[in-house]
Amino acid sequence: MSRRRSTLFLVYNLGAEMVYVLAQRLNSQNVPLKQAASAIDKIISMLTDWDLLMILIRPQEMFSHEKVKNIIEDIAQCSTMRLDPVSMDKLWDLITMVLKWQVTLSPTSNEVLNLSETHLFEIEKYVSNVETLEKLNRIQSCLSMLKEGLGADELKHLHSDLMSWLKEFNVKVSLLIKLELQTPDGKFLKTPNENNKTVLSNLGKNIYLSQENDKLAISIKEKRQREMNCLQNDLLGSVDNQGNAFKFTALKTRENNNVFDKIDVKREESNLQEIFNEFHINDNDNNEYDYD
Repeated sequence: MSRRRSTLFLVYNLGAEMVYVLAQRLNSQNVPLKQAASAIDKIISMLTDWDLLMILIRPQEMFSHEKVKNIIEDIAQCSTMRLDPVSMDKLWDLITMVLKWQVTLSPTSNEVLNLSETHLFEIEKYVSNVETLEKLNRIQSCLSMLKEGLGADELKHLHSDLMSWLKEFNVKVSLLIKLELQTPDGKFLKTPNENNKTVLSNLGKNIYLSQENDKLAISIKEKRQREMNCLQNDLLGSVDNQGNAFKFTALKTRENNNVFDKIDVKREESNLQEIFNEFHINDNDNNEYDYD
């Protein structure tokens, strides 16, 4: 079989769908928002771990269903939230079937690449930790580089690789049936109507929670805004009681003092392009992930 990087796109798409499902469950079970945010953030941190990327990015045969399920299960179980075997099997059936529906409606490899980008940018709303956000941003950058740098053979076969891997999954998803996107006998429908036109035009986004009902994402967004306000106050001071002047505290401006010129913004992953250009497979690599 050909050695390509289709598994990378498979795992990140499934991982993002897993985040959506777990966020929905935490919302519906009224888990305290701080606890829920911590659990989802830990899962995203594990999904975007650099060591995992280094395994997935190797040109290689598609991972088996068992191996991919092991990866997803390890990530799902990494936080304080635990799923029993029955729940884990249900989660697996749901995310594989929803991804199959999405890939079926994305008939070209370029559309699959766009779907993957959407997934990785959408889960950002569930990130509540700065370190996790940095890890996710790094994976987003890697995916953008891959999107631009995939060889002709990989680009040609990406869609067919994923469809071939997903073909054995034939579960009926109640939400897809309710939205008239799947028939009761399991076939996918592509005809837009009032119930599903928004979902069809936003493949890769969360189909379980609307923006208005996503309490977890809303609370994380509000927390970020509070942190940003605090940062602005620390840097620029706050408006006085009359609301017409700033009291600069942490940062005092002085003439010819180019403070921002001295900030080192160099990132250690600035050589990411070299990874894609000069990646060599080493069968003796040692890492925490062992899915062989």
